[in-house]
Amino acid sequence: EVKRGADVSVGFIQFKDGFQYYGQMTQELPHGFGIDLYPDSSLYSGEFSQGARHGFGYYQHKELSYTGYWHRGKRHGVG
Repeated sequence: EVKRGADVSVGFIQFKDGFQYYGQMTQELPHGFGIDLYPDSSLYSGEFSQGARHGFGYYQHKELSYTGYWHRGKRHGVG
């Protein structure tokens, strides 16, 4: 379900592989604040730009976690 506003919408996307995204979107891509939920129970909560993790966010995968900045989908800095 997607609720549309001016250029930004808020919604939910679920893919066949079980991946889910909740949050802000523009042009049907994650953009703004959102949450990725993965089938293996890992998650990312934070900022996106044009579909990629970009800005401040938190990633958790089993025993590994990272809180810090992301740049074009990759960790940026120490965290």
